[in-house]
Amino acid sequence: MEDGQANLGFDVAWVGKVLLERQAEERDPVRCGGPVGAVVGAGHPFIQAVHRVAGLDAVLPQLLDGRLVLDDHGDLAQRLPVRVRNRPEGALDELLEGSCASGGAGDAAGRAARALGHDGQIVATPFQRTLPPYDPRVKVVHTDRHRGHDPQVETYLGVPVPACEVPQRAEIIRDALAADGGFELVDPTVHGTDPILAVHDPGLLRFLEEAWPAVERQRIERDFLVADTYPTRGMFAGMSEAFVAARPEPVAVGGRTGWWGLDSSNPIRPGTYDAARSAVDVALTTTDLVLAGETAAYGLCRPPGHHAAAAMAGGYCFFNNAAIAAEAIVAATGERVAILDVDVHHGNGTQQIFWRRDDVLYVSLHADPKRLYPFFLGHADEIGEGRGHGANRNFPMGLRADDATYLATLDSALERISDEPGSILVVSLGFDTFHLDPIGDLALTTDGYHEMGRRVGALGRRLVILQEGGYHLGALGENARAWLHGAEGRPAAGGSREPGGGTIPGP
Repeated sequence: MEDGQANLGFDVAWVGKVLLERQAEERDPVRCGGPVGAVVGAGHPFIQAVHRVAGLDAVLPQLLDGRLVLDDHGDLAQRLPVRVRNRPEGALDELLEGSCASGGAGDAAGRAARALGHDGQIVATPFQRTLPPYDPRVKVVHTDRHRGHDPQVETYLGVPVPACEVPQRAEIIRDALAADGGFELVDPTVHGTDPILAVHDPGLLRFLEEAWPAVERQRIERDFLVADTYPTRGMFAGMSEAFVAARPEPVAVGGRTGWWGLDSSNPIRPGTYDAARSAVDVALTTTDLVLAGETAAYGLCRPPGHHAAAAMAGGYCFFNNAAIAAEAIVAATGERVAILDVDVHHGNGTQQIFWRRDDVLYVSLHADPKRLYPFFLGHADEIGEGRGHGANRNFPMGLRADDATYLATLDSALERISDEPGSILVVSLGFDTFHLDPIGDLALTTDGYHEMGRRVGALGRRLVILQEGGYHLGALGENARAWLHGAEGRPAAGGSREPGGGTIPGP
């Protein structure tokens, strides 16, 4: 962290709530400058920091001639979301008192960081006399490198069928968000392999890097690589765990593909490894943005990731983008992190990775695995083991569950998340719950996605939103746009952003 800069763990709505409460109590809301209506210079460390985080001038004060005049917006309390909970008011007190008492920027950032319990990324430059324009657009992290993974067919029950997980998916979503005007497309930064290895077996990384060169070297005349033999549990029945663990990895690339794979619908192409690496960079750049102060950011990850386990690819997934992001957040903040998975398929890989850990809560809403992939995991009785006991919660959904049914279950999922400490929520966002999706069997609508996003945003946590599935190309862009509008507090069909988002209605 650069000198004089800090990461603030509160958002503008919470700041507004605290200031209004102080006003009601006839307390000095800024503790250095008189009563409500006092002028606070734009260079004040607190004003600089909060402006950078959430655009304070858009919600609470009015920007007049480079100065901020704190005044009473009578309707502000009505616009505050549920996101004001679990915020330490003492952190605001210490920041205000410290920055006013010291009269300088040097110690204000340090006081803020100490009050919030951790050092963070750069979000504010105290005493900058000219405020940078606040850009309310949600950042969308995207890269064209995903196009390297371009399967034309996949196999379903042994028969080649047109591929569902195709480059057009990401292109459609990108184009829809770009045309909306409320989103800013940004490129990912390269993060290397260390964050991957914090979650995945080095052997999986090595295999995916070597797979297509091995196809060429072994002169396998195929357009894509999938396995036809997998080491299922029946093969090793009666053998000790130590014996099974000592079995050597095959040399033939077909055998290695089964060794590191789950299913035959996960084709590897010449550009698959680079595309999978780029999806990780997208996820981590999205995480960086939120750690640096964004309330929410969206990572247009492709290929998706939630079926990839620590030592296994599968289900269109190669590296687990959401798990890698969650691990990075834990490492950077020391906080607990929650993952909400709303793809139609259970995220078996994410569950496996954090099964015995209590610092990452995994909550998934998905089609009942008794009838839909991944079939063998995702049941309600899977709650974690060891230290992870209770940190896994599955909500299997009935056939053709509609908006009302799904949203009622979502409320239960969000209630479980709200009980967990932490300020950041990772969302594994899938649109294969759509009623026309070719491989899903739920019945959500575009309006349902908007309401889902609104309820998730109203939880009050900063959001790292990462794309998973969704295969009905005709509605994919509008579904993504609707969900993100909801999370922002924007109307489903467009319109201006409503600062502070919405609130979950009562039953």
